[in-house]
Amino acid sequence: MKADRKRHTSLEVVAKLKVAIALEESGLSLNRAASDIGVARTTYYRWRMKFAGMSAQQIQRMLDLEDENARLRRTLLELDLEAPARGMAR
Repeated sequence: MKADRKRHTSLEVVAKLKVAIALEESGLSLNRAASDIGVARTTYYRWRMKFAGMSAQQIQRMLDLEDENARLRRTLLELDLEAPARGMAR
C-alpha cells in the first residue's frame, strides 16, 4: 500500500533541498539525504532540477508569474468562448 502523498509548497521544497544538499556535502549518500528529508530519490532529483540555486524571492516571483499566466489563459479562453456569440472571430 502506498503512503499518502504530501504536497509541499515551493518554499518547503527549497528548505528541504538546502538540508539535503548540506547532508550530501557532509558525506551522506544521495539516497540517505533524500530519505532524511522524507522524499524519494526521484522527487529529490526533480526538485533539484527545478529549484536548486533559487532564493525564496526568486521562487515567489516564479509562482506569481505562473499564477498570472494561468489567469491570462483563463481570460483568453473566456474571450474565445464569447467571440462566436458576439459574431467576432479572433
